[in-house]
Amino acid sequence: MAEEVKLIKSAEIQKVQDLLDWFGELNRERSLYNEMWQDITDYVVPRRYNFKGDKQRGLTVGDNVFDGTAQSAHDILVSGFYGNILSSQFPWVRLQIPTFGQPTFSRTSSMRHYNNRVDKIPEIRTFIEDYEYALYNEYQRSNFYDVMPEFISDASSIGTSTIYMEDDSVSAKTIYTVCNPGEVFISTNKYGKVDALFRKFKMTVRQLKQKFPGQLPVEIEQITKSETQFSVIHAVYPRSEREMYQVGAQFVPKIDNKNMPWGSVYILEEKKVILSEQGYRQFPYACWRWRVNSEESYGRSPSSDALITILGGNILAKSMYKVAQLASEPPWNIPAELRGQERIVPNGRNYYEDKSRLVQPASVGSNYAIGTDREERVIKIIKDFFHVDFFMMLSRAAMEGAQLSVPQVMEMQSEKASVLGTIIGRFASDGLDVINDRTGELATMGGRMPEMPQIMKELFGGQTIKYEYIGPLAQMQKRLFRTSGIMAGLKVMGELETIKPGTMDIINVDYVATELLESFGWPARAYNDDDIIQATREARQKQIAQEQSVKQAALMSQAVPNMSKAAEPDSPMDQMLQGKIQEGLM
Repeated sequence: MAEEVKLIKSAEIQKVQDLLDWFGELNRERSLYNEMWQDITDYVVPRRYNFKGDKQRGLTVGDNVFDGTAQSAHDILVSGFYGNILSSQFPWVRLQIPTFGQPTFSRTSSMRHYNNRVDKIPEIRTFIEDYEYALYNEYQRSNFYDVMPEFISDASSIGTSTIYMEDDSVSAKTIYTVCNPGEVFISTNKYGKVDALFRKFKMTVRQLKQKFPGQLPVEIEQITKSETQFSVIHAVYPRSEREMYQVGAQFVPKIDNKNMPWGSVYILEEKKVILSEQGYRQFPYACWRWRVNSEESYGRSPSSDALITILGGNILAKSMYKVAQLASEPPWNIPAELRGQERIVPNGRNYYEDKSRLVQPASVGSNYAIGTDREERVIKIIKDFFHVDFFMMLSRAAMEGAQLSVPQVMEMQSEKASVLGTIIGRFASDGLDVINDRTGELATMGGRMPEMPQIMKELFGGQTIKYEYIGPLAQMQKRLFRTSGIMAGLKVMGELETIKPGTMDIINVDYVATELLESFGWPARAYNDDDIIQATREARQKQIAQEQSVKQAALMSQAVPNMSKAAEPDSPMDQMLQGKIQEGLM
C-alpha cells in the first residue's frame, strides 16, 4: 500500500512539473506582447494598468496622457458594440435549426404535412421557444450583462479577451468572470483555435479555504492572516489519453471528473502541489481575439492598429499644452536693473528712467494654428480606427439638422455595418457561440433548461444547437446583403411589368416576403402555418366571388321591374340583352 501511495505521489509531482514547464513556454511567448500591451493600457485603457500584476493597487493612472481621444473613441466603440449586439433591452439571439440532409419521411408519416419544414413541427417549435426563454432568463438572473462591456473592452484594446463560466449551485445560476488579460496564457491547435489555456491569478488564504476545502497543504491551513495571497495556476487542456472500457464490440470513454475531454488542474505555484484535478465536457473559457494574424496566437485590435498614431498624438498634445501655456504665460524681457523690482501681475507698476528699456513679453515664434490643424487630423484618424463615425452617425445627423429618410438611414447603417462584418463574425464564433453553448450546458446540468424532444434527437443526431444573432447591428448587415438585391430586382421587374403585363408572375412572392421579413429579424413563431395561409386565401377568393354575385344580382334587380318596357339604349337591361354584362362578369 505504501508503494502504491509513493507511485501516485511521484506521478503527481511529474504532472505538476510538466504543466509548469508548459506554462513557462507560454509565458515566454506572451512576454513578447507585454510592451505593446503596456502602451495600450497606458493610453487607451488605464484601468487595466496592472495587467501584469506587478504594480501597487489603487495607483493614480493616466497622468502621462495629454490627449484623451483614444480613450473616448474606445469607450464609444465598446458602448456601441454592446448596445447594438447584445443589450439586455432587446432580444439578440435565437435558436437556428441545425442543417442536415433531406429528411426521408415515409408516405404515411405525419411529418410530410409540414413540407419538410422541420421548424414548423409543433414539438420543435415549442422546444425552441422554451429554450430561448430559459436562455434569456439565465442571462438576466446572472451577472452576464454586467461583465460583457469589459469583455468587449479587452478585445478592442488588448486584442485578446477571456471569460470564464461556472455554475453557482447555491444560487442556481451561471457566474461569468472576465479574466485580466495579464493572467491568461493561451495555446492554439492546428486549426488556430484556442484549446488550451493557463490562467495565473492571486487568491487569498480565505478564498483558497472556500474553493479547496480540505485540499490545502497543512502550512497553508495554519495561516491565520486571511488576506495573505498565493499564486494559483489553472490549467485547462485537451486530454490526449482517456481511460476506455469495452461495451460489446465498441470502446467507450470512461465518464468521470478526471476523464473528461478537457482536463482541469489547479496548482498552488509556491508549493508546486495540485489543489484540484477534474475535467470539463466543454471548454469552460471563451477566448475572443478581435483579429488574428496568421503567425500569431494573440489578437490584434483597433488600439494596436492605432497605437503609433495614439503615441504621436499624445506627444503632439503635450507640445500643444506647452505652446498654449507659452501663449498665455510668455517669458518676459526685463532690464537687469529691475531685477527683483518687476511686477508682472494685474495692475502691477514698473518704474524706469530709460523709456526705451521696456518690460515686455519675449517672442517665442510658435505657430499655434499649424499645431491645431495637425492635432485635428490625428484626432480624426484615431476616431476612424475605432469606427466612431458609425456608432455616432444618427446622433450626429440629428445634431447637424440633416433630414434623412428612413431608406437613407437604413442604407447608411448597412454600409457602415459591412465594415465590421469580419469582426462581428469572429465575435459570434469565438465569443457568443461558446458562451451560449457553455451557459446552456451549465443550466441543463442544473435542471434549468427544457429537454430536447425525441424527434429532434432523431433528426439532428449529435449536432449541436446553432444560433442566429438578431441584434440591430446584425440586422443591418442582413438588410444589406439579403434585401439590396431583392429590392433592386423588384424595382426593375416593376418597370418591366408596365411594358409587358404578367412579367411579375415569375416571382415567388411568398419566398420574397419571407426573405424580407427574416432580414428584419422576424421571429419564426410569428409566421402563419401553411394551412392557415391556404385557408385565408381560399376565404378571400370566396369573399370576392360573393361580392361579384351581389353586384350581378343588383344589376338584375334594376332590370327586372322594367321588363315590360323597351330597354333604353345603354341601360343595364340593354347591355344584358346584348350579352355585355355577362361578358364583363366572366
